[in-house]
Amino acid sequence: MENNRANQELEMLASFPVLNPNPIVEIDVASQSLTYANPTSLRLFPTIKNDGMRHPFLSRLDDAISALDKENSFSREVKVGDRWFVQSIHRLPESQNIRVYAQDITRFKEDELEVERLNKAMIGRELKMSELKKEVAELKKAIAELKKNCPIKK
Repeated sequence: MENNRANQELEMLASFPVLNPNPIVEIDVASQSLTYANPTSLRLFPTIKNDGMRHPFLSRLDDAISALDKENSFSREVKVGDRWFVQSIHRLPESQNIRVYAQDITRFKEDELEVERLNKAMIGRELKMSELKKEVAELKKAIAELKKNCPIKK
């Protein structure tokens, strides 16, 4: 009875990464090899098993591993094709492995880039308005000077 309950609990816990809609991978740091990729990772990155550490999803992971020497977790953003992911990278204390949990943030990155584009456009318009105001002021000054020096007779 106790053994059956323990097995059910293990099965339930094992289902978490399998059913997770976000990519999860685990890497053996010593051998630089992929030890686990959940079904979402395999669906999104069909070549990740063959590519291993050369896959764009795992690019520059050495930098993150170095950061893990100072802290137990590290976050970064990575672009894979036309999609952006935020990765939360954790050192597993019971091994030399690291686990990468990721979320697709493409929509947020696209929104961020659009805000930047609009901000640049707005700044450009503000600068143009400032220049135009200066020109208008100079023209008013020139007109006033002309009226003063060349009075129009009625």
